[in-house]
Amino acid sequence: MNHINSINLSLSYFQFGPIIGHHKFGNDFISELNNRGKKSDVDHSHKLAGHILDEKEFSIDDKNWFMEKTKDVFLTYIETLSKNSLDEKSLPVRTLNLQNLWINFMKKGEFNPIHDHSGDISFVIYTSVPNEILLENKDFKGVRSGPGCISFYYGESSKSYKSDYHFLPKKGYMFLFPASLRHSVPPFMSDVTRTSVSGNIYFG
Repeated sequence: MNHINSINLSLSYFQFGPIIGHHKFGNDFISELNNRGKKSDVDHSHKLAGHILDEKEFSIDDKNWFMEKTKDVFLTYIETLSKNSLDEKSLPVRTLNLQNLWINFMKKGEFNPIHDHSGDISFVIYTSVPNEILLENKDFKGVRSGPGCISFYYGESSKSYKSDYHFLPKKGYMFLFPASLRHSVPPFMSDVTRTSVSGNIYFG
């Protein structure tokens, strides 16, 4: 007797956990962001968890310019967070305060260990991803995060569900995520420089 067919089977599915946002910026914005970051001479590496030597903080004027250009992206992401929270009033956002904004010049052998950020939401925007890194990932034989990928971790590891997600960045990509979400970046071995811009947003 086929017991499955004899039952009127109805299942509902629910997922929970952090929401990672993804956006792709156009070349004009990415070029301007990259150029502004390269002009900075304010070291920011001593404030960060990563093993990356060349990290610079943006000026106040550059931070203001950045928020003017990206505010709608943040508001859209926050609206999604609010709709998917247990309490839609749990994210009473009146203002967005960009606490930190820095540029990372990641080179061969450098990496970010598993860490989280301060603030309410964090983000990373990739302004330059050399093709050599993409080729390294094509040759990568591992089962998890490839060279220069960004990995996010949530909860305990299990065979029945994913507790980690890995993304291979490309130029113009932006990832938004809760600041408390753990993440890491393994090293790449090509003799190139990959550039990204990161920051933390506080809700006012």
